[in-house]
Amino acid sequence: MQDYAIQKSSRKCFVSDRPLQPGDRFVSAIVQRGADLVRRDFAHENWPGPNSETVGWWRSVVPQKRSSGQTLAPNAVLINTLENLLETPGKGAIAYLLALLLIRRRVLVDDVESSEQSTETTSTLSLRVSQDERILLVPVEPVDAARSREYQAQLMELLHGED
Repeated sequence: MQDYAIQKSSRKCFVSDRPLQPGDRFVSAIVQRGADLVRRDFAHENWPGPNSETVGWWRSVVPQKRSSGQTLAPNAVLINTLENLLETPGKGAIAYLLALLLIRRRVLVDDVESSEQSTETTSTLSLRVSQDERILLVPVEPVDAARSREYQAQLMELLHGED
């Protein structure tokens, strides 16, 4: 099977050159041009239908812009933040929660070789940073339900950066 590199949506109608706005319906078509495959986007009302050069086509809607104005912080920043939290007394619970989120995002993975280490008083997760193979030891901290809103606010502040 061969892979083809198809460009992203131009966000403009191929026929009218009108910019496609969030919420607009449009049709994208992959068209054979010599030895190349090119993408053409059409406003729904300007779609002429497939022709003999059309390899495939689909209907879609331009997604709405995110209203929050926030984007996720880069993974490297979150790893550095986690390392700082692990070194800061009293931040164990938030470090543990951040580590769980990074596991879910597949930024951290369980280090099978070290596995889970336990002592009488604490349990520690041995986690490997998927990009550079560093190992982080994250103590498992019980999360106080009464402080859950505070933890949630702290995590949102850590996970998101302004656009």
